Amino acid sequence: RGSPMSKKFSPQAASSPPSQASFRLSEPPSFRWFRDLPGMQRPASVPPEADAEERRRLQAKVNSLEEQIANLQRQHLAAIEALEVDYERRLEDRTRHAALQLQRLQSEQREFTQAYQELDLYAARLEADRVGARHAQAQLIGERDRARRDVDELRQLVEQYEIERVARARNPFSEVPGAQDGEYPESAIHRVSSVRQVLRATPSMSEELEPGVQTSVATRRVG
Repeated sequence: RGSPMSKKFSPQAASSPPSQASFRLSEPPSFRWFRDLPGMQRPASVPPEADAEERRRLQAKVNSLEEQIANLQRQHLAAIEALEVDYERRLEDRTRHAALQLQRLQSEQREFTQAYQELDLYAARLEADRVGARHAQAQLIGERDRARRDVDELRQLVEQYEIERVARARNPFSEVPGAQDGEYPESAIHRVSSVRQVLRATPSMSEELEPGVQTSVATRRVG
């Protein structure tokens, strides 16, 4: 009979599989949690061929996933490039459209500036015309006043002439010197007046005389 230690390390004891308790006692305590995981416990009946097949299947799946990842990366890069191209195209279109709008606005601004300048020139011409019209109006007012004064003077002269004409027509001997003062007799006055009427008689003066006076003058001429 040997000791328990000799039984434990005997060939019979080594050929028999160790129990769970003895395995747990023999393994380090820090790895017990890793052994107790459900995925790490593999049945002892799995052959090596099955393990290799599983490895090939997993490798194929890994290769497929890597290919899918590469495809996704290529698609992602293609999408990014398409977005960049579309963004650049839209940016170029917007820039061109903004440039056209800027040109149109600048053209309209030039037209408005030219129109404002023309309006300023037109306003200046209107102001000059207004000043000239006011000056001309003042001149016309002065000429009108002078014409009114001339008309008034002419009217006074006509009235004075009319008064003298009427007085002369009523008293044809008033032009004889000394007739009113009694220096000459009536016969002398009559003869002098008749001679003066004959010498001064003109169509215009005869037309201005009244009909009765013309008849008396003609009678005196005949007599």
